[in-house]
Amino acid sequence: MPVDMELEAVLRPYQYSMPPYPPKTITLANGKVMVVRQASRRMSRLSLNQSIPAFHRTDYYDVVSARLVR
Repeated sequence: MPVDMELEAVLRPYQYSMPPYPPKTITLANGKVMVVRQASRRMSRLSLNQSIPAFHRTDYYDVVSARLVR
């Protein structure tokens, strides 16, 4: 199904230019320091590729239907 790019441009929100997020440090409960910093587009793609397999969809329709049908 092709996407109408004019419609896509209307539906997307306005892209505000924002200053870069400065790195922050957080001390964890175990005493270690965690650095929180802004992710780049490249880093976001890498993290999405790592996290998508963890969110696989499981269909439990057969279990539910087996319980409903007597």
